[in-house]
Amino acid sequence: MDETTPALLEEGWGTQRLAAFSDGVYGIAATLLVLNLRLPEVAAGGLAQALATQWHDVVAYALSFLIIGIYWSGHHALFTYIHRVDILSIFLNILLLMVTALVPFPTAVLGRYLDVPQDGRTAVIVYSGILVLGALAFNLIWWYALAQGLVDPGLSRSLRRRITWQYASGPVAYLAALGLAWWNVAASFAVIVLVTLSFVFPALTQFLRRPIRRKLPAT
Repeated sequence: MDETTPALLEEGWGTQRLAAFSDGVYGIAATLLVLNLRLPEVAAGGLAQALATQWHDVVAYALSFLIIGIYWSGHHALFTYIHRVDILSIFLNILLLMVTALVPFPTAVLGRYLDVPQDGRTAVIVYSGILVLGALAFNLIWWYALAQGLVDPGLSRSLRRRITWQYASGPVAYLAALGLAWWNVAASFAVIVLVTLSFVFPALTQFLRRPIRRKLPAT
């Protein structure tokens, strides 16, 4: 423990370096997803059919890219509310990044085995399990920041409560998908897709409803 540690424990640090490091991890994790897409080796004339059989890899890639994008966006939003970090909050953030960096692996599993009758259930369980861990990590960071007074003191009680409920919905939804996989793989995967899209559509709707600003010609 060096001489800067007591100051960190008492006063905390700003979030700039943590956010910059996290952005790098999100970018690398999203980029690694494309490595799961491979060109098939086929005879002349068979390329179209071979590409069509890789639909599950493309779906897994697109879904995971969206999820990592949601993670990144959620992380950015989270640290607009959290203004300081300490040793434990940094560690909790590292746990979140560990889960994020792991996403390409269950994505590869899902892409390869989603349509295999004997293994599709296992693939969806592994994938949804990682999503549960990621959602729990977000909750741990937020709950700890609230408890330790690391959040912006200007946040109203109602806003804090609303943010808490929003974060709490993630683990519940992905746990439901994980449990459903034991009975119906397709329904479980559909829940994962719908939960993911539920994070995307509000932002897209808000963007589309923005008034279009037109530049006036220079006079």
